[in-house]
Amino acid sequence: MKYTLILLLLPLCAPAKDLYQIHKLSEMEIQQTYIQILHDACFYADRYWTNSSFDPAAGYWGGGLSGEYNGIRPIGSMVLACGTLLKYDNSLTAGEREDLLAKATAALRYATATHFTGTQRCVDGKQWGGLDRPGVRTGRTQWESSYWTSSYALGAWLIWDKLDP
Repeated sequence: MKYTLILLLLPLCAPAKDLYQIHKLSEMEIQQTYIQILHDACFYADRYWTNSSFDPAAGYWGGGLSGEYNGIRPIGSMVLACGTLLKYDNSLTAGEREDLLAKATAALRYATATHFTGTQRCVDGKQWGGLDRPGVRTGRTQWESSYWTSSYALGAWLIWDKLDP
């Protein structure tokens, strides 16, 4: 029992400077770290890509649902990730650029078509966006839809010159 107590108290005796070292990164190192994280996210998200059933030019990452989780929100985050890489990662190959742009564009089409102003429905049979309307309970508030839309808007802005009319 004494040895267990000693082992539990040992970390309290070690000086903190020996446990953690904080290294300042340059702006370039921070940018490269961020780009690598986004690159990894897009690479691993590829396995969750699905082409839309209502339009072969539309698609989504994840479940394609109308809500926050496994739905519209993470799709917007991926559009922003792709747009950021396309704008700032000079090490992408032509094939990687083509794939990121195709998926970001398809996801924008999916989000536009399945918004409550569009003509299609998400995989769960619902549209997303807007406030609760008489007879329609979306369960979403205005700020959530605005927040989700901001990811799509910024992602689209980053690739604006590459989007078709």
